[in-house]
Formats: sequence, C-alpha cells, structure tokens
Amino acid sequence: MSLKTTHSRRIFLKNTAKGTAGLVLGSSISTFAARKKFSRKNSPNDTIGIGIIGPGGRGRGLLASIGFVHPDAKKRRSRSVETRSGVSEEFELPNLELRGACDVYEGNLNKTMEIAKASGSRATAYKDYRKLLENKDIDVVIIATPDHWHAPVTIDAANAGKDIYVEKCMTHNIPETKNLVKAVKVNKRILQLGHQGRQSEIYKRAKELVEQGTLGNITLVQTFTNRNTPNGAWVYNIPDDASTKTVDWGRYLGNAPWREFDPRRVFRWRLFWDYGTGLAGDLMTHEWDGVDHILNVGIPHSVVSSGGIYYYKDGRDVPDVWQVTMEYPERDLTVTYNATLANSHRRGQLYMGSDATMNMTGGLNVYVDKNSKRYADKIRNGELKLLNPMLAFQAESGRKIEEITSATEKWTIDKGLLYTFTSEGRMVNTTMLHLKEFLDCVRSRAKTSCNEDVGFNEAITAHMATQSYLQGRKITWNPKRKDIV
Repeated sequence: MSLKTTHSRRIFLKNTAKGTAGLVLGSSISTFAARKKFSRKNSPNDTIGIGIIGPGGRGRGLLASIGFVHPDAKKRRSRSVETRSGVSEEFELPNLELRGACDVYEGNLNKTMEIAKASGSRATAYKDYRKLLENKDIDVVIIATPDHWHAPVTIDAANAGKDIYVEKCMTHNIPETKNLVKAVKVNKRILQLGHQGRQSEIYKRAKELVEQGTLGNITLVQTFTNRNTPNGAWVYNIPDDASTKTVDWGRYLGNAPWREFDPRRVFRWRLFWDYGTGLAGDLMTHEWDGVDHILNVGIPHSVVSSGGIYYYKDGRDVPDVWQVTMEYPERDLTVTYNATLANSHRRGQLYMGSDATMNMTGGLNVYVDKNSKRYADKIRNGELKLLNPMLAFQAESGRKIEEITSATEKWTIDKGLLYTFTSEGRMVNTTMLHLKEFLDCVRSRAKTSCNEDVGFNEAITAHMATQSYLQGRKITWNPKRKDIV
C-alpha cells in the first residue's frame, strides 16, 4: 500500500469515526443555544443568508431557480426563454444572499464562488460542511449531496439551528430517517424536501377531482417513469481534472465503505448503493409524492419489488429496470410503480376508479368508465362519450388554465416536474415555487408542504422497496414499532 493510499485511508477512518458519532448521538456539533434569528416570525424584508452543501449540477440548479445564476449560464440564455418556448426564466427572489458553499470537488466549489461573486454575495468556500454550519450569518442550508450524506448533514444543520432544504431521497436508510425527524422536531427547524412536483397546477386539479368523488372508488393507481438516454440513466460526464488532487475522497466517502478512488463513484454516484438509493429513492419517490399529495396514502402496509440490471452493463449495482407493488389494504388500494432506463415512453400516473379513470400521462384527462353506475344516464343519452375525456385541463403560455371537454385538446406541456402554469397562464419553474414556499415558511415559521413528516413517509416507502429487492421478499411496515418486519 502506497503512502498516499495509507494517508487517504487514515483520513477516511477519521471522518468515518466522526460521522458515525454524528449519527449515533444525533450530531457532531453542539446546538447553538444563543441562535434565535429565525426562531419566530420575521419581516419579509429580512435578508436570509443561504449556504449550499453539494453545489454540483442539481445544487447549482437549485441556486439558479432563486436567482443565483453562473455568468456563463446567463450568457447562454441571453435570448428570452419565454420568447422561445413559453417558459419564464428563473425568478430572482428578494432579500437573499449566498453566504457559503461546501463541496469536496474543487471544480464545483470554484463555480459556486463565481456565482456568488456575480450576484454580489460575499460567500465563503468550505471543504468541511461543519465549518459552514458554524457560520452564524447563514440561516438556511440547501443540501444537494449524494444521498448517503443527506441525513448526517441535515441532523447537524438542525442541531446548528439552521433551516433546511434537502433533496430527495431524504435519507439513505431507515435508522437515520428516525434520527433526522427527531433532530428537526427537537430543534424546531423548518424543513422542505425537494419534491417540487407538488407545486404543479396539474396535481392541485387532480386532488380536487378526487376529493369531489369524480372517479368513484379508486382501487388501483399505476405510476411509471421511463428514460432512454445515458444522462437519464445517470451516466454523467466526468470532469477531466477528477483526481485525488481535486476531490477530497476520504471526506466524500464519510460513512460509506472504504474503496480506492474511482471518479465514477463521485460523479455518477447514483449508480451505486453505497451512496444512492437507486430507482426507488431517485425516481419512484417523485411519483409516490404525487400519489401521496393527491390521495394522502402515507406508508404502505407492505411492499414487493423486483428488477435487475438488464441494459447498462457498466459496473453499476443498482437496477436499471424496477417494478414495485405497494399495498394499502386499509384503503382497499394498490399502488404500482414501473421504470426502465432503456425506453422513452412518457412518465405518468393512472388513477383507476369505479366510475372513471384519471390519466396524468403528459397532462390530465378523465375518462368515464363504460360500466359506471354514477354516469350511466349520461353515457346512455350520449352526453358523455367513452372515447373522449369527460374532463381535461389545458394551459398555454399567456392563457389561463381552463377546463375543457374536447378530446382533441391536450395539456400542452409534458414536463410537470419541471414547470407549471400560474393561474394567469405564465409558465414557471416548479423548483422556484418549491424553494419560495420554503423561504416563506422560514420567515413565517409555518410548516412546509413537504416537511419532515412527509419526508419520513417518503423515505420509509423507498427503503421498503429497496429492502424488498435486496432481501428478495415482501417487506411489511409495523406502525407501532416504526420499523420493517
């Protein structure tokens, strides 16, 4: 073993010991008892100091959605996005300042410092996120690290008195899910989980239809996500300068098993269970969050999942094909999820009721069931056509969202997780809306829509699916013990 390897392993073991203590004890940083700045309602004019931990591609995208854009990106978008495609640019929300950034890769850190400079912010660069958390000028942290760091950083941030926006999946395993929720509640922190899809107008309309009983008794919901590009399968570009000189490998690994440096494990971390949560945590959770938002399903009674690595023979250990069945017997409901990373069929959701089916594949269309008792008379007299949607919703840039009944008119946008329409017909970034809600709650101290309780249900559901696949058996949730059996 070389001196460099020995040194790196020593750093890894040192960081692992610290990280483990942080998980077991709930924090590796003592609570800032004197910190009260955002512990009560504050004026909307108060400036919120932002720190970002993990400003890679997604992290910088989060910053861009609230106005912190890299100068190069601004040049590329010099022509109006709204003119080209009806999509409004990211909004620059008032009274925000980027005050700190932390990353183990120098390239990400340097780019974020350039973003801060361009925005007029005086930000400090950190290699150790705990040092960032000690900065009392930082009020909130945005966490966009690999999944295995979500819980340790969130727990330490809560104990440091910070409010938290954390990307999904909220945690990497079940035990740390419980510790995270406890830390957030004990410290009375505001947390928003990164499921921006619930900001979409289409989900709001779908929820209204279900609550009105339009579909009848819903017994089956089918959801699916499909992709067919290397980027969609997490085969991201690896920077030319990626090495142990530019990446703090030991710090990156944290509590993950020791391995020799491999740039794929840093820049394509979603391919590996050591750092990610696979299709369950990365993509299924988006669809589950939509179903939960509409039906309020919570944690399933049991989960069975299967799949495999059928297309990308590139050394990954997470499946690229995935199928999950979630049972809710107390609701007389089954929810399924299917995904392949080798096909481009549109993502979507089907809500199958006794009177109608709601199809949210690329839009929102409700079709009457030919054997519906509720709509039998309207079907008989020709008022409702079986091949035409009985209800649909359309929105176009510059027009208000309106209810329509023509089968020839469809929802005009197939990117519900990325954009939505305002009631005035303006198309906006759902991530911006999700972060705006979070920042509004930081000021008001109100609960967010995707808070730690929602995050607990999301994480547990994802981990049940993962464990079913890894253990090859049905996984059942015991709500009293709050554990799987």
